[in-house]
Amino acid sequence: MTLAGLPEDASKGALSIQLENLQGLLSLAMLMIETNEEHRILQLAATSVPSLANCGLYGAYLEEEGWRSVAGPCTDVSVRSELESQLAVLSRAGGEVAVRHAVWGWAFPLRSSEGHFGFLVVGADRTPTDSGHFLVRILAQQTGIALAKARLHARHRETAEELRGANRALTSTVAALERSQAIHARLTQVTVAGEGLEGIAATAHELTGYPIAVEDRYGNLMAWAGPGQPAPYPKGVPTERAAMMRRVMSEGKPLRAEGRLVVAFRAETGIGLLAIVNPGDTAGEEARVVLEHAATVLSIEFARLRALADTEIRLRRDIVDDLLSGTDEESALARTRVLAYDLDRPHRVIVIEGGSDTHDDRGFFDVVRRMAHDTGVGELTTARRGAIVVLSDVEQGW
Repeated sequence: MTLAGLPEDASKGALSIQLENLQGLLSLAMLMIETNEEHRILQLAATSVPSLANCGLYGAYLEEEGWRSVAGPCTDVSVRSELESQLAVLSRAGGEVAVRHAVWGWAFPLRSSEGHFGFLVVGADRTPTDSGHFLVRILAQQTGIALAKARLHARHRETAEELRGANRALTSTVAALERSQAIHARLTQVTVAGEGLEGIAATAHELTGYPIAVEDRYGNLMAWAGPGQPAPYPKGVPTERAAMMRRVMSEGKPLRAEGRLVVAFRAETGIGLLAIVNPGDTAGEEARVVLEHAATVLSIEFARLRALADTEIRLRRDIVDDLLSGTDEESALARTRVLAYDLDRPHRVIVIEGGSDTHDDRGFFDVVRRMAHDTGVGELTTARRGAIVVLSDVEQGW
């Protein structure tokens, strides 16, 4: 029996060589599959082509990436350009191509179940045997399968890295939220405990490590926590202060100004300023979070104080009105005990009139009330028929 017209001994030798080549291809395919790097897969293909047929790999043309592993004539840009024109009209089954300086050229498709990737372009000085052509075609097919597996692995690796990045970002976000909640809870606890402005400033100092200043809209210091309190406290130029306050209000978030990190808050006088004294501008994101939460708590504290003050003023007015009217004296006495005020002592009724040019009744009332408090004249005040009435339990040079 003969093979392709060869004597029996020759055909046995050819079959043995073919089997050895197929075994080599199988080993090569396994090695390619285990490799997840495209350049390594193409390198294995390039070194294997000459051992399978009397030809060489001139280059691998990948549709998404262009030329890879170029050799021989394909090192010339113009040759690659000519081949690209031929590959563009070639079917995905591949076929013969004209390669400058080569007698024979062929484009073997690189494909797998994932799709078509490109071509292996091989060439030689003479046409290879049918068996050599067949082996190179199998090599191209295995190369395509290995490339598809490597790309799938790369996508999985990218996805895994994206997931790890998302997990890191999520962990960081959760940690920041937990820290923010802890800061807010700590500052709220200070307010609930009634520690006032000083307590809020002290807590902000404790959380940031920086000196904290609480100022009214004009720059007057209302509270300070931390070292280095200046004496006297600088208020700054009024026009510059007003401009800064406008800028802080328009930003609506902490900003740096004159070596400080500042934010505005609502106060009884309108707008106040909370500042981290930070000449070196080293206060970071956590300090900003503390500042924002502290400003919120300060606004709540001032609103609470204002509500309490309004309630107390209203209660004192009602008591004075009841006493002056002579109604329900026992109830008035009970209510003054709630205010921790001793009504059992002798009192005088003081009437203060504002004069004909008084137009701001509320402002006039607030001025008299504060003056009465500051001079120790009395705490029970009411407005009555265009005048302010104060109940006083002290001896004064009236």
